[in-house]
Amino acid sequence: MYDFLLSTYPFLFQHRRHGHHYKGGNNNDNKCMNNTNIKINNEITPQESSSSSSIVILDVAGGRGDLSWYINSLHSSPQINNNHTVTSIVIDPRNNVNHTSLIRSAHYLECHPDETKKRNVPGTETFQPLALLLPDLVRCRDYECQFAKEKEEKDDKELKKNDQQQWSPKKEWKTARSMGIHFDDSLVHAVRAASSSSKNEESGDEGKKHYWEDYWKMEIDRAKRRCYHFDVDNSKNNTNIITNADEAFRIINNVDLIVGFHPDQATEAIVDLALHLNVPYCIVPCCVFPKEFPNRRINEEKEEGSGGGGNNSQRSVRDHASFLLYLRQKDDKVRNGILDFPFTGGKNNSVKNVVLYTLPEDMRKDLS
Repeated sequence: MYDFLLSTYPFLFQHRRHGHHYKGGNNNDNKCMNNTNIKINNEITPQESSSSSSIVILDVAGGRGDLSWYINSLHSSPQINNNHTVTSIVIDPRNNVNHTSLIRSAHYLECHPDETKKRNVPGTETFQPLALLLPDLVRCRDYECQFAKEKEEKDDKELKKNDQQQWSPKKEWKTARSMGIHFDDSLVHAVRAASSSSKNEESGDEGKKHYWEDYWKMEIDRAKRRCYHFDVDNSKNNTNIITNADEAFRIINNVDLIVGFHPDQATEAIVDLALHLNVPYCIVPCCVFPKEFPNRRINEEKEEGSGGGGNNSQRSVRDHASFLLYLRQKDDKVRNGILDFPFTGGKNNSVKNVVLYTLPEDMRKDLS
């Protein structure tokens, strides 16, 4: 999924990169990575720029945050990326962002260069996308670590004079920030209502704030009740977990792209919120959940293009193919793509690798 985003939205990842492209291999690991067109740096050179920009991506139902880890590790440092940063934030009620497995694998590959060489060859049985991206990941991490050290020494002349050799920042990759809420119709309704109340002359910003705060409190309580892995103490002490209602509202309303790789029940809500906010989205639909969403209907006359009068023919959404059609009918600007990964599952070994996405040029221009 990362490489699809990189090739489809190059303007989001606009810092200067150079290297080569590769075709995805046939490894089941790192499913969010397997596709085409990953650009690899041969060298990272800090770029000077008089302007800065910041892109925010919402990684919906992101689970442990693998996709966000790749994005943040490679694109969130302004020192490396020409003052252009891309930050990916996970929205998942389980609040279980955990990069331990990815980082352990990266450390292993970093300490075993011979093994890395075996795994970074596309098209081979041992191919692992993490191994191919490892040079970039290490350079970004080490450069940011060095930048932090130089900044600390510059800010503290006494430290630079007397204790320069003792101070050494720990080399760490970044942890994705997250919101522990459900991404569903309730969220879409809350954003719409809060936005509407903010335009109301009588209620103004206070009305917006009051409505959103009420929703936020109820949603946090709901997530705690329904998610077995929700760690209440961790959410209070972990600064990577967003708990402030105002901050959450600002992030959601200023998002630049909403993505979801097999986001399950959140799939349709991604489309609905993106359409409301007038921002692009990129989703790979998977499970349909027909019992949870029994009112979904497909307008077959629209799909078949049959003219003339008569009643509209409709049918329920009960399988993956009809779900894709249903989502397409919600947005006539949607585009189709395919992720090139090998794993299969379900009946008839059907692989859920169809991408539905929009671009900034598809956004409505008639908004006031």
